[in-house]
Amino acid sequence: MPEDFIQPSLFDLDKSDNDEEDYYPDWLYPDNWKTPRWKTAIKRQQLSLPLRNALSSSFLPRSGSWLDFGSGHGLDMPRLCDRTSGRYEVHDFDPHYCPKFSKLKNTYSIVSLVYVLNVVEEPVERCKLLRFTWDLCTEALVVAVRCDGAGQQLTKIGTFQKYYDRDEFLDLLIAYCPGARIFGIGAGHAIACK
Repeated sequence: MPEDFIQPSLFDLDKSDNDEEDYYPDWLYPDNWKTPRWKTAIKRQQLSLPLRNALSSSFLPRSGSWLDFGSGHGLDMPRLCDRTSGRYEVHDFDPHYCPKFSKLKNTYSIVSLVYVLNVVEEPVERCKLLRFTWDLCTEALVVAVRCDGAGQQLTKIGTFQKYYDRDEFLDLLIAYCPGARIFGIGAGHAIACK
């Protein structure tokens, strides 16, 4: 088991202790991040590979709502809508670029978490984030992590990057997506289905 693997029982995701209507975990707000994660967002020229792989699979519902969590510049959702002829009601959320926290009050048929876990420097926060997004979806969670390196490091621009191997990624999904049926759809790409 990786040394930064956190057992689910070591944290509490219950938000009921706070009476504020718009309460969200502290780790979700950019002011609380130790590195400038938003700098890792890139402007792709086409739909991201993990989402193309997900659409090519047979593991997603044919229609429904879709939230891209940690969407960066928000370019995948319009492309997804175009590519699927509007079968999905698409939404994006990014704590820095699109901080529409009200979107987190809903659940979605599908939630995607594409290359977000790699840039979170705190191991416990990575685990909480995966569980948080698992709870936001009603049918499937599309998760992609970088696996084209080893270990973890601070980059030249001050961002954090963690690389996963296959077993570590699978262990993470099993632990924080309880009861999921997990399907690999590419290197470092998976769909966890409820």
